[in-house]
Amino acid sequence: MFGESQQQGGIPVVQGVAVPAQPQQYTKPGSHATGFNEPLTIGSGTIEFNGVKGENQPKHFQDVAFAVAFWAHIAVMLYFLVTYAGAANGNGNENGYEYSGVIYCCMTCGVFAVGLSTVALGFMMSCATQLIKMALFFSIGLSLAVGVLGAMSGQILLAGMGFLSCAFGCCYAYFVWARIPFAATNLNTALSAVKSNMGLAVVAYFFLFVAFGWSIWWSVAAGGAMNYMGTGALFLFLVSYYWTHQVIQNTVHVTTAGVVGTWWHVPEEASSCCSSAIKVWPPFFSHGL
Repeated sequence: MFGESQQQGGIPVVQGVAVPAQPQQYTKPGSHATGFNEPLTIGSGTIEFNGVKGENQPKHFQDVAFAVAFWAHIAVMLYFLVTYAGAANGNGNENGYEYSGVIYCCMTCGVFAVGLSTVALGFMMSCATQLIKMALFFSIGLSLAVGVLGAMSGQILLAGMGFLSCAFGCCYAYFVWARIPFAATNLNTALSAVKSNMGLAVVAYFFLFVAFGWSIWWSVAAGGAMNYMGTGALFLFLVSYYWTHQVIQNTVHVTTAGVVGTWWHVPEEASSCCSSAIKVWPPFFSHGL
């Protein structure tokens, strides 16, 4: 019961289709044929289906309190940005906080991230299996390098942690190596959904620039405020930075999940990501899907 089958790198990729309403017979080795509403016996166990299926949930706002708190925190950060950016410190020194280094650093990291993301996406679309293997080898090699450098510099603790991490990485790679083809198939299936709607790439790059903008905004606002008031609120500023980046990340994640879900069940309606993006757009990011 599969839709059109696609081939990507020799690995089959399938899309789901609607299941017929009439009972179908399903036979599995070690079990007898049965209908959907009959008990399914597998080996020595029996699985009962109670007939309860999922229902379409009404669209409504969820976690309203957190949504209000998030936007209130954004308003506070905007106040700090406008009030303390470049202001004198509390001791009357007119030498304001220097932001140019932070801004240049964020811009450099942003350009690097855009380039790396583009290369990684292109490589994933052509070599999914090799990418997974390279990731495992890179993790093991990096841990080994940390251990060697720690040993050469006399840092026993650092060397021990590096070698221990390398050993754990080798064990993990050994046990999951046989599952790499399955993981590559899942990755190819997800990439097929992305290819069917390249608007997701636009959404991802847009929020990538939003994340860069937030990093600069936070650096200026938090730096100016702490330069004026002291570092007592450093923890709260760190929470602010992490929270906003998590909202941005989850917005992209949920938008992608909505498009992939549509592509899987109703492929002909998956050519647009606008509906999924609007449902989780920041003013409505707590809206139920």
